[in-house]
Amino acid sequence: MLRSLFTFLIPLFIFFTSTSFAQQNPVDLYIPAEIGKISDVLSINVKVNGFTDIIACQASLNWNPALLKFIGVSDFGIAYLGEDDFGTTNTDFGHLRFAWDPNDALPVSVSDSTVLFSVQFEILVTENQDISISFTDITSNPAFPIEFANSKYDLLAINTYPGIISAVADFKDLVTIRSTPDRSCDEKTPLGSLKAD
Repeated sequence: MLRSLFTFLIPLFIFFTSTSFAQQNPVDLYIPAEIGKISDVLSINVKVNGFTDIIACQASLNWNPALLKFIGVSDFGIAYLGEDDFGTTNTDFGHLRFAWDPNDALPVSVSDSTVLFSVQFEILVTENQDISISFTDITSNPAFPIEFANSKYDLLAINTYPGIISAVADFKDLVTIRSTPDRSCDEKTPLGSLKAD
């Protein structure tokens, strides 16, 4: 009985072990928060984590075109990614696509936090405001899919994190410092207080 149970469990152990090693961690596609002055041109970075053994990828960016005007793309962080890999025909509607596969058909791996590419926008708002840039396709039907494939052409799980641009009229608007009138800000006074937002 013990022998038959053992011979049954060994193949199961091998199956689940090999299956877990065959799986690959998700790819993180994200835009770090940025701060920009109203009417200026700001460059935002599109970054990746888990970009390992990747043979092809595609995604899209979306934003409110009344708040941001697309200027261009640059700072390509992987081989064979360039301006020709971007669809810019709908940028006036707040939509930018990209699709990449290396010309030499060799998979690419980069370290976490690598800049995949940068996008330049002119900030159009007239007052302090937060502006979102997401990876959801709101202009196409059907939606342009977000896909990352490894060298075996397996589609990988993807986590996307939108970016926030804090548009301000002046950088001094970012920090306000107030001291309470009944307390000292002197470090020698234990009850002193200083608040920064």
